[in-house]
Amino acid sequence: MVFTEEAEPGRRTLLGQTMSGALTVEPLPQLGPPERWWTQRAQASEATVLRGGYRVTNDRNDRPVALRQWLEPEPIELNYTFKAFPLRSGGESLPEPFAPLYVIPYPSPFQGEFLSTDRAEAERLSQSWWQRPPDPPRAAVIRPVAGVCPPGSELVYRVFLRDHLGQSHRWIRSLERYLSLLRRASFDGEGVVFCSPE
Repeated sequence: MVFTEEAEPGRRTLLGQTMSGALTVEPLPQLGPPERWWTQRAQASEATVLRGGYRVTNDRNDRPVALRQWLEPEPIELNYTFKAFPLRSGGESLPEPFAPLYVIPYPSPFQGEFLSTDRAEAERLSQSWWQRPPDPPRAAVIRPVAGVCPPGSELVYRVFLRDHLGQSHRWIRSLERYLSLLRRASFDGEGVVFCSPE
């Protein structure tokens, strides 16, 4: 079942649904146990004409100079953006419902990253922005079916930010937070994009 809700008059967004129960995962040699991924907000810099954006990482100690702020507040162990399975090998031939997670950096002057579970989309963006294929996926997530996540997983939503500091996408597990961002003029909702293991 898929349902929608009015985020504000005239704008509807796909919200999706999760199923109750435990996630049944057959042992797969390609996948490790789920890891937390967090979001960092990249600072916009007028001096270097860099535009701010969002970046995700599964390393809480990964904090380059240009990235000053964790988006999720402490305690960081609980306030993660989503979970993903680390890929040991064979990320491009995963059985359903698993999907490789491609991370494509934005081209200059923008900072941040775009995430995709679609290899064709990742290829198109990476070739357009960097004239090369995308980097091999380092993680895998779960693909929703008609906006429905399987038992033991949760919805991950995508929003698009466009303001005077730049343009960037952001990923969110909280439906409440997702809808609150859509009430702001600078955010557009893009609905459910993948499922995160709980």
